[in-house]
Formats: sequence, structure tokens, C-alpha cells
Amino acid sequence: MRIMKKIIVKTIKAVLCAAFWIILWHLAAMKVDLEVILPSPAAVTFRLLELMRDGEFYLTAFTSLLRVLTGIIAGVLIGCICAVLTANISVLDTLLSPAISVIKSVPVASFIILLMLWVDKNSLPAFITFLIVFPLAWANISTGIKTAPKNLLEIAKVYKFDPMRKVLHIYIPSLIPFFISTAKSALGLAWKAGIAAEVLAVPAIAIGSEIYLSKNFFETTDLFAWTIVTLVLSVMVESLIGGLLSRLSRKYDYRSEENEHAEN
Repeated sequence: MRIMKKIIVKTIKAVLCAAFWIILWHLAAMKVDLEVILPSPAAVTFRLLELMRDGEFYLTAFTSLLRVLTGIIAGVLIGCICAVLTANISVLDTLLSPAISVIKSVPVASFIILLMLWVDKNSLPAFITFLIVFPLAWANISTGIKTAPKNLLEIAKVYKFDPMRKVLHIYIPSLIPFFISTAKSALGLAWKAGIAAEVLAVPAIAIGSEIYLSKNFFETTDLFAWTIVTLVLSVMVESLIGGLLSRLSRKYDYRSEENEHAEN
């Protein structure tokens, strides 16, 4: 009963918040009274419904979503692998650390423009997404490896755990919070970077391309409609993956408690 009450209260708050901003948007559009500058919520909604009647709309949304998810998955996997390697091979850590610092420091727009010279425009958004996610994954997982419970590692040494048992019973439970933090941080940043890359590279089928063309032809209603599509897809992906990560976190909570007891 309490859970239902919390859900209802949360839903009402979300609806009221959305209604406030939509009303504010409507009033601003009435004040401007020029659709090319600021279209009304109703005009954007009608245009969005028109777009949704076309099968190409779903192909465009799916293609952009696939590019971003490909970049996220590649960034997390390769970042985790590199973190494990650099944690165990000091020379590799010395070689990779400066490169990763450069990737973290260079503005996304600079990377997009530079890589447009070398990377196919259809692959560029996924590649840019990878570059955003990779340093996050590497940094977080490296920290997790370094902060693995030393007392448990000593116990593993005393009882002569093989490498696989160490990984399964010590390192993985210790790294789960860092992995979850990486994934949650990467989702929002990766989506923005991927769409920005599409806007600049203008692939054949992409949400970013539709945004770019809408801006060029002063189709502001289309610009708003595609921006809303971007927002909805981003929220959906974050909610879905965030839910899965929360379940993963709860699954390994008991192992964290065991680690704390062992430290005490």
C-alpha cells in the first residue's frame, strides 16, 4: 500500500511539473506569435504525430539509438578491459594514461570535426560515443580494482584461491558499484555526444540529420519535434538500463555487507 501511494504521489508530481512547463511554453508561444521562432506545444504535438505515421520515422529513431548503444557498449567493454590490463601492467598504464587524459580534456566538438576527416560519417556517432564512455569506464574500474578489500585478498592468498575464484568472489562484487556508476554517468553524456556527432556529420539516416535539416530550412516545428524524440529516447534508455543496474546493485548488496563484516 505504501509503495502504491509513493508511486501515485510521484506520478502526480511529475504530471504537475510537466503541465507547468507546457503552460509556460504555450504562454511564451502566444506572446511571440511567430511559429518560426517558437511553435506552440499543440503545433509540435501535431507535427510529431504526423512524423510517427511514417515508417521512416521509426527507422531514423532506431538507427540513432543503435549507434549510441553500440558506442556505449564498446566504450564500457574496452574501458573495463584496459582498466584490468593497466592495473596489472604498470608500463601499459604509463603509456595509456596520457592518451586517456587527452581524450577527457579535448572538447567533443573538436573530436567530431577532426574525426570527420578519417571516419565514415555513418560510423562517426558511435565512435564519438565510444570516446566519451571509454575514459569513464577506464577511470572508474581502475579505481575499483585499486580499492578491492585488501583483507579479503590476504585471506584468498592464505587459502590459495585460484585467479578465477579471486575474480568471482572478490573483484567482481567490489567492482559492481563502480561499473554501475560508469554506466549511469555514461548514458546521458553518450546520448548527447552521439546526437551532436549526427548533427555535424549529417549521416543519411539519423535524428541529428533531421535536426540539422530542420534548422537549415527554418522548420522550427520539426526541430522541436525531433528534439522531443531525442529526449524521450534518452529517458527510455536511462530508465530501462537504470532499472537493470539497480537490480544488479541489489543482487550484490549482500556481498558488500559480507566484505564490511570481514573488514571489521
